[in-house]
Amino acid sequence: MTPAAEDQAALAAWIWGLAPDVPAGLLPVQGQGQQALERGLGAYREHAKALAVRALSQAYPLLCQWLGPSDFAGLAWAYARQHAPEQGDMNRWGLSLPQFLLSLDGMDDEPPALAALEAHLHALAWAADPTPPDASLWQDLQAQAPEAISLRLQEGLALFTLPESLEPLWPPEEAEGGRVRVAWRQGWQPRSVALSVAAAQFLQACLERASLAQAIEAGLKAEPALDLGRLLAQAWQQGWLREVIDVEDAPEA
Repeated sequence: MTPAAEDQAALAAWIWGLAPDVPAGLLPVQGQGQQALERGLGAYREHAKALAVRALSQAYPLLCQWLGPSDFAGLAWAYARQHAPEQGDMNRWGLSLPQFLLSLDGMDDEPPALAALEAHLHALAWAADPTPPDASLWQDLQAQAPEAISLRLQEGLALFTLPESLEPLWPPEEAEGGRVRVAWRQGWQPRSVALSVAAAQFLQACLERASLAQAIEAGLKAEPALDLGRLLAQAWQQGWLREVIDVEDAPEA
């Protein structure tokens, strides 16, 4: 690395709070220049703080809402000081925030759980669109015994169990939804909706490569009156289903 590149890296480290001292190569000889330098570099650091807050609030809007702007701003800068951006595109920064929250002493349950959901949605925003569902899926469902087949769900689909205290964050129409939310990518956009306990148990069994019969049993155990046809229609409409596979061909979860 050239001296100029070393100074640039050192300056970036100082701006993001990773180094205690201004790079020696930037220190002026005259005292007046020192004051001007400190003002200028201070402005760079303030800009970095604002950039960190803006980038993370766009990736984690619900977490920002839950914590409040002031606490979220402090969290964003604390995170940036340990996980400074390593690339120019700030939109892709911040995926390790859930792990950072879990590492903090005395952290409540809500922020890490909410951050895990939003980090997954943030990653889905940059993911490739999932594989289109198999056109013969419904025919295969009807033609084979539930014990012999398994439902493969779309790539990137994941379930998240959240504390009940987070329910005020969701829209009124989801007030009767369960504590589990499903996150997936549909129409070039990440999406998330609440699930009933039965639907969550059914999808979780599918994710674990259980047979269709076992997945149905898991859903019925949670809700004996489960309308399987309605659940499958919802899963198809929302793009959660990909294909039917033989149980013996299903890889272990």
